[in-house]
Amino acid sequence: MSLRAVVDPVAIKVPEAKAYSGQRLPFFVELRSSGSFGGATSFTLPQVPGTVIVKVGNPVVSSEQIEGERWFVQSHEFALFSQRDGNIKVPEFPVHFGTSKGFTGPVTEVDEKVPGFSAEIERPPGTDPNRFLITTESLSIEEQWNPQPSDDVKTGTVFKRTITQHADNVTGMALAPAPTTAPDDIPVYPGNPQVTDATERGEFSGQRTETITYLVGRPGSYTLPAIRYDWWNPKTKE
Repeated sequence: MSLRAVVDPVAIKVPEAKAYSGQRLPFFVELRSSGSFGGATSFTLPQVPGTVIVKVGNPVVSSEQIEGERWFVQSHEFALFSQRDGNIKVPEFPVHFGTSKGFTGPVTEVDEKVPGFSAEIERPPGTDPNRFLITTESLSIEEQWNPQPSDDVKTGTVFKRTITQHADNVTGMALAPAPTTAPDDIPVYPGNPQVTDATERGEFSGQRTETITYLVGRPGSYTLPAIRYDWWNPKTKE
């Protein structure tokens, strides 16, 4: 009689548990089965204060030698972005998946826990800890006005200001929300942000588009305050 080795059905791998504030920290969850996988796999991601966790791309299925035996492995990639500094703890979180005995056997539904882990988040030197920080090697920000503001504006005029951010290695959910400050007598109506992510040839990028509506409530001369974004480039260290 032969017995299979005791192998954890779920494992987590964190290549480097250290990142700057707002920087992508990748980690991987491995699901293991003695037979093929079946059905859909789902995760219930944990809520960590000041932190966004997203799943990236599609899983990779392979077979590996573990404890001297052959196992099927389903690897899922995730990305963590935190605005906090210091040590943060990601608690264990549920995962649901299906496995079969061999290649064609019936599917057995499995509920397990992904192990938790800790990470160190460093605030880049010289940056304001009270401000939202975007950490990436490439960031673009564009704005469009409709209509374009001018010196000849009537009371009741409505302006729409659309701001689009696009960054490499950052999910759109981790990009900075646009402020909605304006002078008195200029009511502001923020719209719901449109957030998208894209993965192409292993490259990951995110985009956030927001449309802010301004209403000119009374006659007068008004100046909208500038919008400032804080961006740290981890490659150039500036």
